[in-house]
Amino acid sequence: MVRVRDSADFLAANASVAQLVAARAIGTDYRWKGQVKVQPADFTFYELAGWRDSVFEHVLGRFRELKSLDLNEKENRVVVGVEPGALDAMRRQLPEVLASYGIDSNAVSLVARSGALSEARSLGGFVGGNVITNHADTLIGGVAQVAVSPGGYILSTIGVVLNYGGVRSVLTCSHCTKTAYSPDSDTLYQPDIPYGYESADPGTSTCGSWPFTFSCRSSDASIIRLFSGDTSEIGLIARTTYGSYFNAGSLTWDTDRPYFIITGTSPSVSTGTVVQKVGRATGWTYGSVTATCVDVTNNDNGGIKVLCNTETDYYSSGGDSGGPVFVWDGVNVASFAGIHALHDGSHKYFSPLTQINYDFTSSMSIARTTSLSAPSISGSVSSSHPLISWASISGATEYELSRSWCVYDGLSPSCASGSNGWEYVGKVYSTSDVDAEMTVSSYNGGSVPGIGNYGWVGYKLSATNKRDVSGISNEIYFVLSP
Repeated sequence: MVRVRDSADFLAANASVAQLVAARAIGTDYRWKGQVKVQPADFTFYELAGWRDSVFEHVLGRFRELKSLDLNEKENRVVVGVEPGALDAMRRQLPEVLASYGIDSNAVSLVARSGALSEARSLGGFVGGNVITNHADTLIGGVAQVAVSPGGYILSTIGVVLNYGGVRSVLTCSHCTKTAYSPDSDTLYQPDIPYGYESADPGTSTCGSWPFTFSCRSSDASIIRLFSGDTSEIGLIARTTYGSYFNAGSLTWDTDRPYFIITGTSPSVSTGTVVQKVGRATGWTYGSVTATCVDVTNNDNGGIKVLCNTETDYYSSGGDSGGPVFVWDGVNVASFAGIHALHDGSHKYFSPLTQINYDFTSSMSIARTTSLSAPSISGSVSSSHPLISWASISGATEYELSRSWCVYDGLSPSCASGSNGWEYVGKVYSTSDVDAEMTVSSYNGGSVPGIGNYGWVGYKLSATNKRDVSGISNEIYFVLSP
């Protein structure tokens, strides 16, 4: 959403957005399901930011009925979540309070929110079979874990294995441990075998202005230090046989592709980005980011405000807490974004990596280092079809091929699936591949064929051996035939 305050700039903003889309700078990745829109703004971002901070400091702790707070760029408003039963009363009371702090009440929208609940589950029992809830010989992200509390078992999910301050550890939710938002050194189990103890779980801080203060944490996260001798691997997330948007995905390991491979991080993601989640209750699910930097009240843990959560619409349930959230390239590669933590009905929240880093002082090494070299590809035409070739990569057992193709429509390219993004073609087990689905007239090397041609198709690939993935190769292009 591009908001323009001055109507005289509206046409220029539209033209600039169109240029960015045409240049494949924004809105072109298949992982991003939104649209780019230019709309008039009632308020500038800086006005809203100041009023949002003032609501946080002076108003949020004043009324227990206020459950969340967000500067919503799409709505061009400061959005305050209110308990549904108190919505009418707050609509009458808040304008005067806001005005007393110089906040324009027209810039503040009230919506019904019940407050968030934790998504750890207090139950016993384990699911058998070749599933992520079962025992894993090697600890990785996305598999089940258990903590023991005075009330019984707390079932949740390992986020990622990482090096924290140089020590092999696990990142998961704070409320997945015996005592939320407090260090207690309790032992965690996977699923019933002890694997580590809580080594870092910062306490809360005081937020707001006296006398309307409240307790805050930057994230719902804790660090579990692994016991000596535990087998673990950094940079891997359990991959199940399928993901789902509207309901639960699979819990069963994908034996052909058992892992998502973390090669980098996405410390913060924008609205519209598609993110994936793996958890012990609902398996692999995915959805879009619907709001960013939302302050949420955790009703399960004393009304503590967990700050600057990322709101999504992926499917989740009790037991998914702690599970990894990541951006996926559609093939093997994951970019770690955070850990699933809370829900408020259909609104799901994860603690983004930026907020997790605020809570913990030592360095975190999350991404995997690969020994596979990136392939270098070249092309030629074989019986009017693209032929892609490359040299064998040491240590690779297969190659993952992607393509992008567009047909020129006037001055702009019209691309597959309405996007200039890349689509996954499939696995290749040799060092060349003919794409019989595409008919081409010539090979154009590393340059995109320009206007005057019917269209173009491009290719790139990576090498993999299930646990590791190389960098992406160079891109090559062919001229499409009508």
